Amino acid sequence: MRKSSGTFAAYLLGAAFLVGSMLWPGSAQAQANHQTAGVSLGLRGDVVREDLLVPLAFAGPGLQLQGFYRGWVGPGVMSARADIALAFLFSRFGHPGATLDYGADLAWTFNVLYADAWHLEVGPALAFDSRTNLIFSWDDAHAYWLGSQWLGPGARYLRRLTDTWRLEASAAMGLLGFEGRPPSYRYKKQETSFHVDYYFTVPEQSEKFVMLNDLQVFRFDLAVRRAGYHRFDVGRGWSFGLDFRLARTGIPDTNINMSLCAYASRAWGWR
Repeated sequence: MRKSSGTFAAYLLGAAFLVGSMLWPGSAQAQANHQTAGVSLGLRGDVVREDLLVPLAFAGPGLQLQGFYRGWVGPGVMSARADIALAFLFSRFGHPGATLDYGADLAWTFNVLYADAWHLEVGPALAFDSRTNLIFSWDDAHAYWLGSQWLGPGARYLRRLTDTWRLEASAAMGLLGFEGRPPSYRYKKQETSFHVDYYFTVPEQSEKFVMLNDLQVFRFDLAVRRAGYHRFDVGRGWSFGLDFRLARTGIPDTNINMSLCAYASRAWGWR
């Protein structure tokens, strides 16, 4: 089964909006004009294992740049972010490598539980991921990647810590989607990897429909934000947090990508 990622995303987002409108009509009409947008920069550590190449883990440091938006859309909060990261990797034997990771995700969550000092939101999450791994010492002529678009449940939790600081946590995982992986035989030569468009086109080629048993992805973000707590306020100001991501697939062979990013971000809010 094959389908363009753009059409897939449009269908899923439209279905999510329709279902959410029926289940949570008018839950935040009075606060629908709260918006926030910002940027973050972080230092992250990556771990990569690519069994198509060699059953050996590579790890190393990198940088991550991200832009994000949150705002009330209809009955729920729409959270969107896009990021790009580059990390330099090494095996335990000192062999070098690198990874380029970029993507975007979108979640639409709705209040389900709340009290004076905290609240919980749940809803659908949609993501686009692409990672290209270059393990130089082991295979100078090829690059290996994991490109995917997936849909699954998402959740967001907020709690007041003080009058000026609050805790924000969000999580999402994939249940189904599309995945692109290089074939077990090697035909992507190094000459093409010197062109910039290689990293933004090849990972989404020859995609296949996958489910949870084929592709396991998980994201978790934990941050403290300098912003007063209010159940309908999407938050603004400075924040400091940790962004954890894990992706694993067995098609056509095991690939594991894991990262942990410590970041600082600044968001600007408006009505």
